Amino acid sequence: MTRPYFFTLLAVTAVTLPLSRAAAQRPAASDRRFTYSFHVGLAHPLGTMDSLNDANVHGDIDLSYRLSTTPIKGYFNLKLYGGLNQFTAEPFVTIPHERWINASLNVQWVLPPTGSGLRPYLELGPGIYWPKSGPSEKGWNVGVGGQIPVGVFAMEFGVDIHSIQTKPVRRFVTAQLGVLFH
Repeated sequence: MTRPYFFTLLAVTAVTLPLSRAAAQRPAASDRRFTYSFHVGLAHPLGTMDSLNDANVHGDIDLSYRLSTTPIKGYFNLKLYGGLNQFTAEPFVTIPHERWINASLNVQWVLPPTGSGLRPYLELGPGIYWPKSGPSEKGWNVGVGGQIPVGVFAMEFGVDIHSIQTKPVRRFVTAQLGVLFH
């Protein structure tokens, strides 16, 4: 074995060995009740909102609490999250860029893992949405996605539809990718 390969193997072993020991000392994922995650992605307007705005950035952070576990049907989480949804005004309109900050409380049903380890999920819940200026508005969201275990965390991806109860109703979809920490 040549010297560079030996040092590469030594460095990889030195980095991964403490991780596997730390993971072995942690409780199993099924025993942990709290998780947290962050996501970044795209917010795309729908309906009448789409005629005035273009897609832009979406980001959110959340805290989940495992409510129950069933061996066959997965488990349920109570998920509290906050999100930022920015849109870009169309060039021909004279309105400022639209932005909504939301706080939502969702029930999330995480299904049992597939053969590849993917854990699909469904979620829905009410929320409060704050525009860039003006009073807060009530709304709701529904989403679907998946979690892919990667060592001591999971990659999480999903798509959510948001509806804000304004006149006219504001609707948008978010697509996001994030990291879930157990």
